Amino acid sequence: CDWSSDVCSSDLSTGGACAAVWDWCDAVVQHTNTPPTAKEVKAKAAEAGWNANNATIEYYGWRKWMGIVGRAKSPTAK
Repeated sequence: CDWSSDVCSSDLSTGGACAAVWDWCDAVVQHTNTPPTAKEVKAKAAEAGWNANNATIEYYGWRKWMGIVGRAKSPTAK
């Protein structure tokens, strides 16, 4: 794994824990047209048995890769 790159491609292999976070984030966007929030990722991590710290790190890596900047708005926020 090349830690100098933005994404550790060996960790994103199909079926890997890191890929699961990225896949879930992609699915959320596909279904809601809105990126998930950090709070939602942490809740999903608890539900799915993912390491919460790793899921959070992967989430922020996913956001960077997708070019998402700033705060994600909650779907219930007005």
